[in-house]
Amino acid sequence: MDAASAAAVKIVCPPNVNDRGMTSAVARQAMQKVIALCDKQPLVLRAGSQLALGRIEGVNVAFNKPVTISCETEEGHPKELATDGIVNVDSAWWGKPWPCSLTVDLQEAVSIDSFRPIFHWDNGRRFYAYSIEVSADNANWQKVVDATENTLTSTNRGILHPLRQPVTARYARLNIVKNSANYAAHVVEFEVYSKSAKPPLATGPNLLLKQPVTFGSDQEQDHAPERAVEPRPTRSVRPGRRAREEPPLVEPRVAQHLRRREGAV
Repeated sequence: MDAASAAAVKIVCPPNVNDRGMTSAVARQAMQKVIALCDKQPLVLRAGSQLALGRIEGVNVAFNKPVTISCETEEGHPKELATDGIVNVDSAWWGKPWPCSLTVDLQEAVSIDSFRPIFHWDNGRRFYAYSIEVSADNANWQKVVDATENTLTSTNRGILHPLRQPVTARYARLNIVKNSANYAAHVVEFEVYSKSAKPPLATGPNLLLKQPVTFGSDQEQDHAPERAVEPRPTRSVRPGRRAREEPPLVEPRVAQHLRRREGAV
């Protein structure tokens, strides 16, 4: 299986960090199979890096959740930036020295399907080695991702780590054991995905509602830019009246003709 996995990774994954490689559905399925069946860490990590290019299934349950750390924080880069949902090297937690860890409290037991850590990237000049653990009580830990031998250079997409089987946990810990460039850890985002979790509801008012608007191009008649921040109109129905039905997707005469043909078959 390792030989087949190596061949698949060589075909699908790019030869260097600046290329995208193959991103088709077939290519993704091949990389998912590599992760599910192969035990060679370098091949699994390259497959995970390629999978991180596409859409990730599930909800990031670590978003804006409380974080604790095991080392000092550099000024201007607090630990909360590791779960703020912003993928930008300036919005990252900086801690030192490694080895160190960052723990996210998901605030309830969650079924976890995958992880994606994103570290500082700088055009292929550094890599980070790490592992990921989970816990139900913040005391007893289970290792679920081993990337302690990673040498793939950091990118803005990180590496996706789908689990072979979902695990249920309340706490997720990212252990950074090496930064090839210096003695600090730089975590842009630590994402924890659950396919069974529901997306969070929006909270608070719409701060852009009815605010002044400017625009930099011509506008069409009766479509002023101020309409972009107007409240959404609600359709009301007078008592005793039925709501207006939506127009049919198919013109009635065409639909009748299609029904006749179906009856004749």
